[in-house]
Amino acid sequence: MIRTALLVVALLFALGNTVGYAATVTYQANDLGAGRWEYLYSVINTTLPSVDEFTVYFEYGLYANLAIDNPKPNWDGLVLNPDLLLGAPVSGIYDALALVSGIPQGSSEGGFRVSFDWVGTGMPGAQYFEVVNPTTYEVLASGTTTAVPLPGALLLLGSGLVTLIGLKKQRKS
Repeated sequence: MIRTALLVVALLFALGNTVGYAATVTYQANDLGAGRWEYLYSVINTTLPSVDEFTVYFEYGLYANLAIDNPKPNWDGLVLNPDLLLGAPVSGIYDALALVSGIPQGSSEGGFRVSFDWVGTGMPGAQYFEVVNPTTYEVLASGTTTAVPLPGALLLLGSGLVTLIGLKKQRKS
């Protein structure tokens, strides 16, 4: 029973926000120093036939000087910096278009890197994203990016679960 519960908890934790979503974009924020940061993105295609293009939005007033680091082979990346357009703030974007084949259903692909100057307070966080059809520009999926837990956080969660199970066993005996 305990093994089954642990397996279910671990599986749900590993799946994160992919359950119930057509596609999920995860990120890891890396501090490069001097106010410069990098997002490392992965895209998980849960139910779409293929993810051939996706766009991540960078909110005006929080990000500046976007750049693609180490462009992915077979993907065409584009960044547009946040700007004031005709006096109205406009979000910046990172757009990635598959040149050969996209991410098939049930698969994921990582290694999409964008660096930026963080001009907000605290640490950079989640962003809005869209998966689009590159021919019709129809939005196929959208949501908020999800942070990838650090290995230390996984270790802490696992040790906490083991401790709770041990305490429960002690109470029963």
